[in-house]
Amino acid sequence: MDQDLQAEINRLRWQCRRGMLELDLAFGGFVDKEYAGLDRAGRDLFQKLLKEKDQDILEWLYEQAEPTDPAYIAMLKTIRSVSSD
Repeated sequence: MDQDLQAEINRLRWQCRRGMLELDLAFGGFVDKEYAGLDRAGRDLFQKLLKEKDQDILEWLYEQAEPTDPAYIAMLKTIRSVSSD
C-alpha cells in the first residue's frame, strides 16, 4: 500500500469515530477491510457518505429508511456485510 493511501486511511479512521458505537464499528471495520480495495469513485463515495448526518446513516444501515443518494445503497450493503463478519 502506498504512503498516500495509508495516510488517507489513517485520516478516515479518525473521521469514522462518530460517537455512536454502531457506526464506529461498522465504519471502522469497513475502512480496515475494504477501503483500500475501492477505486477512486468508491473512495469518494464513502467520503461523501461520512458527511451525512449520523442518525440518517444509522437508519440507512439498518434499512429503516432509504438513502437520499441511490449510489449509497451498494456502499451501505458492503458496510453491512463487513460489520456482520
